[in-house]
Amino acid sequence: MRGLVVFVLILAVLGCIESNTEPTTTTTIQKVIPTSTTQRQTTTTSQPTTTSTTSSTTTTLSIFLGEEVIGEDGLVSRNNEFAIQTFQNLREPGENLFFSPFSISTALAMTYEGAKGDTATEMRDILGFPEDEGKRLVGFKSLIESLTQPNDKYVLKINNALWAQKNYPFKKDFLTSLDGFYKGKATGLDFVTMPDESRITINKWVENKTNNLIKNLLPEGIIKVNTRLVLTNTIYFFANWSRQFDGRKTSKQDFTLSNGEKVKVDLMHMTSFPPRIPYYEDDDLQAISLSYKGGRFNMIILLPKNITSSNFKENLSYTQIRSIQNSFSNEEVKLMLPKFKMEYELNLNEYFKQQGMVKAFEPGAADFTKMADPSETGENLFIDNIVHKAVVEVNEVGTEAAAATAVIMAGATSAHQDPYKIFRADHPFIFLIEDQKTGQIIFIGKLSNPSMIVS
Repeated sequence: MRGLVVFVLILAVLGCIESNTEPTTTTTIQKVIPTSTTQRQTTTTSQPTTTSTTSSTTTTLSIFLGEEVIGEDGLVSRNNEFAIQTFQNLREPGENLFFSPFSISTALAMTYEGAKGDTATEMRDILGFPEDEGKRLVGFKSLIESLTQPNDKYVLKINNALWAQKNYPFKKDFLTSLDGFYKGKATGLDFVTMPDESRITINKWVENKTNNLIKNLLPEGIIKVNTRLVLTNTIYFFANWSRQFDGRKTSKQDFTLSNGEKVKVDLMHMTSFPPRIPYYEDDDLQAISLSYKGGRFNMIILLPKNITSSNFKENLSYTQIRSIQNSFSNEEVKLMLPKFKMEYELNLNEYFKQQGMVKAFEPGAADFTKMADPSETGENLFIDNIVHKAVVEVNEVGTEAAAATAVIMAGATSAHQDPYKIFRADHPFIFLIEDQKTGQIIFIGKLSNPSMIVS
């Protein structure tokens, strides 16, 4: 089996109205339609290329990351606080979980750039965005550029795009901001007369950017004649483990679920000597850090010592994770980790509403007037749906994963005594993928039941 790591997330924002009134055409979107959309497409072969990202692919020796990005109260810390809090709120006992908090943050940041008033305040409070526009925009721009620097050991691509109803009078400042700071080019589509054809166009773009891992992100019926805008974001990551597991040692073993039941799983084996690997242990848990080739990205695994106790998971915070990272010591480790593959899908509407992001979903209260002026359009944009889908697979030589999220907007006129440390992940554990340079958490998940796999 080929070793790879692939992570993908797509977020779509659709604007529509409750009536079938066609939008005004006083200001057109054609001015921002990219002239070379195909140049931004990724390869669809099994081995992705390293040349297609939304950030510049010219050789860059260094991307300056200021306090607004990596400072104590910088963008990375804010994003990671949101990541862990969202993970804690979404997890369910005995259920698997996997999603990309960074892509959700990035896509909703683009949406936030069009928000004002209480709508913007609620979004900012939940997502943790800096209120200072300069720090927020420069922060996301420099972080994305840093993450997507070309490297021949791995591929990380971030692509943003806007799909706008043609001839709809979106504000130039909004479009320019997303293009300049998020590399989100706008393409005109005809949602009014060709809704399903537009949906197919967006889905094909998504498939291309995700190396065909995410298909039919937008299902039939989700694009309507009153759709006005779709915002898409994809993250694609491809890499091998720095040190691979020995496939000859993989064997069927028991995996104990949180309820005490046992299921069979392919348990992989690795002995870390040489070299030693980062390891942590306390009374409640063990933790380990596995690096990917290139040295920039790694997977952190948190394994509770008590199979039936979820105390450490209930108390998990970004502060705790940082403390564990700072306490890692290089040890000789015998590692046993299951091969697994899982899919995860959910609608995030109620989640964000429960967290306090309410007005963005209300036709009569949402204020996205930085996107378009209601006095020109005769309608008010609001978020209609946020959906997320993710896939992850872990094997001896790497990991393959994909994630997809859609946000739908609408408008209305209204410790072991052994020469080796033993790390046996044969019961539920948490895993996350982070960028070691910035500390940004890209993906996070929980494996509760490896038998819940997809073929």
